[in-house]
Amino acid sequence: MEVDSEGKKLWQQIIETVTVYSSKNSRASKFDNLFNHAKPYKNASNVGRRGKYKRPNIDTSRGKESHTSICNQLDRATNRKLLRGKIRPDATIDLHDMTQDQAYNALINFVRKSISLNKRTLLVITGKGKNLTGVLRQKLPLWLESSQFANNIISISSAAKRDGGEGAFYIRLKNTNKFNR
Repeated sequence: MEVDSEGKKLWQQIIETVTVYSSKNSRASKFDNLFNHAKPYKNASNVGRRGKYKRPNIDTSRGKESHTSICNQLDRATNRKLLRGKIRPDATIDLHDMTQDQAYNALINFVRKSISLNKRTLLVITGKGKNLTGVLRQKLPLWLESSQFANNIISISSAAKRDGGEGAFYIRLKNTNKFNR
């Protein structure tokens, strides 16, 4: 729909008569660019070659865990099952009240034992720390990525709220039974 110059002039008069009470909820600013389309619909970047709407690329990572290469590589269906509780952790460890050295050793032994027992989903509780800056919370992905078990780990992601939320991690391990047949 093309707007003629009379419509634009009328709109400008309407905008000038509106009284803005707060800049947060300014209706005038919301409608200022109503007639100034940047691109026509057919050339829009979110429309595919055949005219179908393409989903925009949105970063869906939760928190700061996306800095490691083994974080958030879990397929969508398994991640959804984990967050909804259809897949429950096979083993859990709580690293609260441990020093970094104690937590590191406990974590490595826990992962080693879980791999040998063919556990698939682990829950590691680190605690959040103040403003999500807990030392163990930040170090855990780095420790696992640099450990000898990095090849056995499929993904590391924040846990669901019922399992500790951002103060806990799910670690998903590869199925070792598949390779031992």
